[in-house]
Amino acid sequence: MDLDAQQPTSTHTPATLLCAGHTRFGKACTNQVRTPGAFCGRCTGSRLTPNAAPVAEAADAPPPAERPNLRPPVAVPASTSLNEWTVANELIARLTPFAGGDSELLSLIEVGARLAENSRAENTKASYRQHYRTFETFGATYGLDTTPPVDPAVVAYFVAYLEHAGRLDRATGERTGEPLSHGYVRQAISAIGHRHIINGLDNPTDDPIVRGILDGHAKQHGVDQDGKDPIRGADLARIITTLSQPHPTGARDLAICLLATHPDLHLTAGAIARLDGEHLQIPAQPDQAMTILVSRRGTRALTPIEIAPDPEGATCTVGALRALDPAPFGPVFRSRPAARLTRNGIQRIIDTNLDRAGLTDPTRLDEGARRQISTAFPGGRSEDIRDRALIANLYWGCFRASELTQRDWRHLKIVTEGIEWTIPNDKTNQEGRQRRVTGVPRHNDPFLCPVLALEEWRTHLETLIDRPVKASDPVFPTLDRRTRLTAHMSVQAANHAVQQAAHRAGLDGDYGSHSLRSGFTTDALDGDVTRDQIRHHGGWRNSQSLDPYIRRSATWARTNPAIQMLNRES
Repeated sequence: MDLDAQQPTSTHTPATLLCAGHTRFGKACTNQVRTPGAFCGRCTGSRLTPNAAPVAEAADAPPPAERPNLRPPVAVPASTSLNEWTVANELIARLTPFAGGDSELLSLIEVGARLAENSRAENTKASYRQHYRTFETFGATYGLDTTPPVDPAVVAYFVAYLEHAGRLDRATGERTGEPLSHGYVRQAISAIGHRHIINGLDNPTDDPIVRGILDGHAKQHGVDQDGKDPIRGADLARIITTLSQPHPTGARDLAICLLATHPDLHLTAGAIARLDGEHLQIPAQPDQAMTILVSRRGTRALTPIEIAPDPEGATCTVGALRALDPAPFGPVFRSRPAARLTRNGIQRIIDTNLDRAGLTDPTRLDEGARRQISTAFPGGRSEDIRDRALIANLYWGCFRASELTQRDWRHLKIVTEGIEWTIPNDKTNQEGRQRRVTGVPRHNDPFLCPVLALEEWRTHLETLIDRPVKASDPVFPTLDRRTRLTAHMSVQAANHAVQQAAHRAGLDGDYGSHSLRSGFTTDALDGDVTRDQIRHHGGWRNSQSLDPYIRRSATWARTNPAIQMLNRES
């Protein structure tokens, strides 16, 4: 569809015309409109008296030569202003005239507004608001009236606009040329239909012209969605190990101490100082052995030494060196970006951390003493401690991000077996008809244990707020410059936390909070766990929701006939 060819045109009207409606306080609306006598769509008057003017008469588009090119939708932050359309504000606008100034009736309206705000999930409401702002921006750009009731032709124009504009690269702000997913387009249209239904108006998205263009989009691009890449068990270990490092300097010092105190290496401070990036042969998987080429004093020859990974993450030298992520060339341990740590500097780091751990005899260090050294290192950033607990519980509980980010401390109970998470409502149980209790078990490895990670976060959180946590406190609060510890972490923040953690761990892929749910499901299917067990643990309503994970698992599982043939030949 050529938007320029089918766009109605008219003479340009000065942008000084004011809306004909009134605010909720009875004052004249000061929002600007493009047509005399029109309503802006944000004031009370526009809801009580909808503008039913035909689109061709209400629209006032600039001449084709002056019309700007298609541009990305403008992202406007969500607002709680009364001028913004929400179900609650719509309810206030409709019921206020009937109250007649009665204080009791006005208070009941406020109660009803609070209930109306819960008619949709928070993520759905935020998405609907954003989509409708994009729709309004589109209408302002092309001079089309987006005030309800909207003509179905305008909605069809909007679908064509989304198809023509395509996907936006958030990093560069440029169009990638890739089409938007069908799910995104359908949700954008649903936001328009939802507003009309709440207003008691005919839904323009039910018109055959809109349905036809949506069906064409589905057949051209498909309705199947490529989900986030899964984060599986081995990837989870890399992420947790990376987040367990306190800070760059602490990661360096911990690796030095674990190397110096390894019972099978017998490395001196000088040998550690001479290590370069090319001397470390880091394996692809964290459960594989690492080879170190060590130069002994008095010779130029390099001696290969193999280090097996320690099952206990706190004393694993391989994990500490992997988390350090040394450069391929140049010194492994540096005092500055371009300066190698000297032998004396290495020895000072070892002695300092031995003293901090309360160890007086460095020549006799057993496994318990090495664990004591690792435990004595100062804790990491608050975000890392919180994110480690969040990521571990997301994976082992097969949770959606919204199910954990909205939980308070009253929603969990730590028992002998692990953590009992109570989910009052979720995506498939928004009314909370039956609470779901999910058990997250303890792990043998302390670094991977979701229970220990959550207990560490709780201790750290109580230090931040300088009091014991209350039952009403959020388990995973927002951490920003103001340290708002009373606000729940958002799903977007959880996605960002997983993305950053995966990037720091060296994982290459498209990751988000759903990657942990996807990875757990894939691992469980590969481990021959039944569909019903996975469905119950993950809170799916029916087993058909597991089909995308089963397809991914079957690609490289034992059910692949090519793999079965290769196994027979070998």
